[in-house]
Amino acid sequence: MKTEIIRQPLRVKNLEIHNRLVMAPMECRKTDERGMVSDEMLQYYEDRTLGGAFGLVITEHHFVSSEGRASSKQLSIADDSMIDGSRRLAELVHKNGSAIIMQLGHAGRIAKPLPGEGYPVSADTVDMTIPMIGEVSAKGLTIEEIRRITESYAKAALRAKEAGFDGVEIHAAHGYLLSQFYSPLSNHRTDEYGGDTLEGRLRFHVEVIRAVREAVGEDFVISIRFGAYDYKDNGSKMDEIPFATKILQDAGADILSISCGIGGGTEIGKPEEGTFRKLSELAKSAVEIPVITVGNIHTFKGAEEILENRQADLVAIGRPIFKNPGFARNMMGE
Repeated sequence: MKTEIIRQPLRVKNLEIHNRLVMAPMECRKTDERGMVSDEMLQYYEDRTLGGAFGLVITEHHFVSSEGRASSKQLSIADDSMIDGSRRLAELVHKNGSAIIMQLGHAGRIAKPLPGEGYPVSADTVDMTIPMIGEVSAKGLTIEEIRRITESYAKAALRAKEAGFDGVEIHAAHGYLLSQFYSPLSNHRTDEYGGDTLEGRLRFHVEVIRAVREAVGEDFVISIRFGAYDYKDNGSKMDEIPFATKILQDAGADILSISCGIGGGTEIGKPEEGTFRKLSELAKSAVEIPVITVGNIHTFKGAEEILENRQADLVAIGRPIFKNPGFARNMMGE
């Protein structure tokens, strides 16, 4: 009898992922105000990962530096005091039978820094209104500041490794800082990080991947959640995806998790399962590393179809498990 692809293991470097189902990063806001892992958060992950239905768990995003905090009660990995709590989370998920990767992020222009600990920053100085967020002011980063944030990612990744995680995922989607550099809508720089070329728009991404690799070594897994398409006029283009993802692979990424950029969130409300499967298929056509797709995946049949059609190597689910802790166990029949 044929084994469904979703039940097949996948090896990434030294990491064995026992099936192709991924717990997508979904912020649950159960930390204290400094971003420390709480007992309530551990229970949240326990309820959803019990039984090992997921081959891979990707945590909600951790801010790598104080000025990059996206919201109150967001997880932090910005200093060494966060390592012990993170270790408890990694141990819990491993005990339940899944691999675990820590997502690292910086919110950029939509950040809500801790009081007295910085200000929102972006590719360019900006003063604008963003739907569902409101008035936003941010300072364009200098090259020196870009290098400082790059180092923050590297230090954060090293903390994740010390805490026992199997890898890290660099958040470069959904209009956060790296996504702001990739999108022509928000990157009008004229230096080497400028928006006129694909290489310029991805330079920050490449430097972050390389800095993380240097910090954690060759065997530690690096994923990048890439906002591959803005779904907006004059934004990033779909036909850039093969070229962009090849650049990210060549920089040292081990996994590509494909999602949307500055726009595209409303696409998830459409009825088709696998909202971003066309984007992940384009990525998969260009790279040799595993590709994750996400968006409105809610049935075993739909997930398996995506894998059979070679539109991705792994499928991630988020909203259904946010609402129903046992969703993955039910979906996998476990």
